[in-house]
Amino acid sequence: METIELGAGHNPTPLERHTQETDIKIYITIETTDEFPKEWDRDDIKLYIKENINEYINTSDINVEEIEV
Repeated sequence: METIELGAGHNPTPLERHTQETDIKIYITIETTDEFPKEWDRDDIKLYIKENINEYINTSDINVEEIEV
């Protein structure tokens, strides 16, 4: 096994990063043309969407219009 030795040196100390945790709320609007059973009320629809949100995110065209922090 052949080894290669590099010139003497040292590893630089990483820069200290001063960070803080920040709570950020993200609001997403997804438009859909889904049809729901007539007997479902608004709460039923919200529950269905909440339980299937990943599918909505993965299959919808998402357009970021504004980002506010």
